[in-house]
Amino acid sequence: MTENTPKYDFKIEDGVLIIEDLNEGGSVTNNALQVVLDVQAKLNQPLNKRPIVYMDSYGDWDVIQFRPNHVGFLSGGGSKITAKLIAKKHAEYKLN
Repeated sequence: MTENTPKYDFKIEDGVLIIEDLNEGGSVTNNALQVVLDVQAKLNQPLNKRPIVYMDSYGDWDVIQFRPNHVGFLSGGGSKITAKLIAKKHAEYKLN
């Protein structure tokens, strides 16, 4: 693990993947694709249709849009609850 590799915790809560940046190493924001791919490997399941939110190194909550080999971001309104709602709505849209 290099000093630029982000350290993070993750869990699934209410069907949403929650990733929390631990502010050690690189940031989850700058390494989002690698973080999501690492979590996907650890869970041994595809994440392209699962809602994903993360807490950045400033403590703000945002949404990660994941597609194979690409990530995008949506504002999560800063709070975990709001970010989870936005992520779930976005996931519903991707499934339709």
